[in-house]
Amino acid sequence: SVTQPGLDITSSTAEFCVSSFSTGVESNLAASNLLQPSDGGSQAIANELLVTFVSGTPDATISAIASTIDAQVVGAIHQIGLYQLQLNSPATSVDQLMAAIQSVQGFAEVTGASLNGLADTRVVTPDDPQFANQFHLSGGTNPDIRTQEAWAVARGRASTTIAVVDTGVDIQHPDFQGKLLPGVDVTGPIAFFTGDGDDQSGHGTSVAGMAAANVNNTQDAAGVAWASRILPVRSSLTTFSAQLGIVVAASRGARIINASYGANGVAGQGYCNGIPFATSRGVLFVTAAHNDFQTTGIRTDDFPPACPGAFGVGSVDADGVTPSFFSNRGPVVDIAAFGNSIVTLANGGGTTTTSGNSFSSPTVAGAAAVLLDRDPSLSNADVVRILSDTAAPLPVNTNLGAGRLDLFEAVVNGSFEAGLQHWMGTDNASTSNSRGPFIAEDHDSFGLISSGPADNAASGSLEQTFTIQAGVTSLPISFRYNFVSEEFPEFCNLGFDDTFVVNLTNGGSTTEVFSTSVDDLCATALSPVALNFSGGDDTTEASGWLTHSSTVSVV
Repeated sequence: SVTQPGLDITSSTAEFCVSSFSTGVESNLAASNLLQPSDGGSQAIANELLVTFVSGTPDATISAIASTIDAQVVGAIHQIGLYQLQLNSPATSVDQLMAAIQSVQGFAEVTGASLNGLADTRVVTPDDPQFANQFHLSGGTNPDIRTQEAWAVARGRASTTIAVVDTGVDIQHPDFQGKLLPGVDVTGPIAFFTGDGDDQSGHGTSVAGMAAANVNNTQDAAGVAWASRILPVRSSLTTFSAQLGIVVAASRGARIINASYGANGVAGQGYCNGIPFATSRGVLFVTAAHNDFQTTGIRTDDFPPACPGAFGVGSVDADGVTPSFFSNRGPVVDIAAFGNSIVTLANGGGTTTTSGNSFSSPTVAGAAAVLLDRDPSLSNADVVRILSDTAAPLPVNTNLGAGRLDLFEAVVNGSFEAGLQHWMGTDNASTSNSRGPFIAEDHDSFGLISSGPADNAASGSLEQTFTIQAGVTSLPISFRYNFVSEEFPEFCNLGFDDTFVVNLTNGGSTTEVFSTSVDDLCATALSPVALNFSGGDDTTEASGWLTHSSTVSVV
C-alpha cells in the first residue's frame, strides 16, 4: 500500500517469481555502442539481444544457450519470458547480431529472438509560430476533436488509469497535482520516483499533459481526460526497457497504455513482445506512428503500430485534413489526431508548443478514457471500433486509417455503429448504412426514423439519455440530417405536413433544438430522389445532407 497526500493506493495481487536473473540492467546507450541497420530503420544496441524461451526452461539451460554466442543473461521480464542477453564482445555490424540471433533460434527451447533496438520519441521540433491556444481541443476557426461537446456528457473517471510509458513525468508540475499515481522507474532496478529528475527529457511530461492534464483549474493547458489518473512509467525506451514498462503498467492496473515511441525496421520487431501481456489483461495499447514519412514514405515495419493488438495513431495539421508532413501513413495507422504545433505541458512547469505523432497518440488515449467514462463495460475492441467508426472521414489518399478523431461523435453517436447501443427507438427506428439512394456519408451507419405509409406509423422516435456533467450551463449541439418526404411538392401548405423535430429534455423541461417540415421547405428546392414508399405517392424528394448547430441552455 502506497500513501501520498490525497491519494491512497493498494497494489494489485502479483505473482511470486524465483529466478537467478535480475529484472533488468540499463543498456549502454553511448553512440559508440549503437549500430545502424542496412534497412534504414532504427538503431540497435551493439552488445545485446533479446530472447524468449519456452515456459519453464531452467535458468541453467538459458545461461548455457547464452554462452554459445559468448553472452550472459543480464536481465529478464519474467511475466513474458523475455531475457536480455549481453555479448561479451560488442558486434561491429547488425549482420553480426543477426547471425547470433539465427544461432540461438536453432535451440528448441528458444521461441524468439530480436535486437534490443533504441526507440525515438517521435517528436518534431517545429519552426511554426507558437499557437495562442490548444486549437486541437478548442477549435476556433479550425476544426477540433469536439471535446467541448463531449465533455458535457463524459470526461474520464478516476478509475480509468492511463499509463504513460515514456521518459518520465514531471511530478512537481502544478497542472498534474492530484492526477498522478506513484511513478515507476524501469531504467534499471525497478523503483518509485523520488521527485528528482522524474523526466529525463521533458517528452513524457508533454505526452502526459496531452492525455490528461488537469482541466478547469486556471493552470496552464488542458488534457483530454479530465478525471482520469496518470501512471508515469519512466523508461530508457530501449526495446527491453519499454517492454518492462508495459508489463509494469499492466500489472499496476493501467486501463490504457500510451506508447509515444518506436523503432523502424529490424531493430523495431522486439517492441511487440510486451503487448500481448497487456492486452490479455484488458489494457488498450495506443501508440504513435513514426515521424519519418518525408524521408522514407510509407513503411509497414513501423513498430509498435505494426504489432498485433496496437492501435496506431497518425497526425493531421490544423486544417484537420492535411497529413502532417512528418507523419507516417499507410496500414500501420488506424486513426489520426492533431499533432502539429500543439500546446501542452512543459517539463519544469508551464507549457510548450511541439509537434509529432507523440502528441496525437495521447490525444487518442485520452479520448478512449472519456469514452470508457460513458460506458465502462466497453471492451478494447469496442473502443477501437467506436473511435474508428465515428472518426471524421479524410480523403483516401491521406492514408491515415479511419480518419480524424471526433470525440463527441464517439461518445454520443458511436452507438449508431453498434445498432442503437445507447439509443431507444420505436419499432420504426433503426440504423442503416443505406436506404435507397441514401448512403452514410460521414460514418458507417446513420440513425433512421421512418413513419408511414410503409411502416404503418404516424410517427417515430429516437431517444438517448445521458447525464450532463456538473457545472455545465449550456450544451452545444451539432448534427447532420437528411429530410425525406413524399409530400413534396403536391401537398405543400395543404396540412399534410411531414415534420422532423429534435428536442432536449432536462429535468422535465423540454427545449426544441431544431425542427423542419415540408411546408418550411416548400419555399426552397428539394431534390427528387428515386425512392418510392409502398402505399404512398410516386414522388419523393429530399433535402440532402444538411448540418444544424446550436447551443442550448441547460440551467
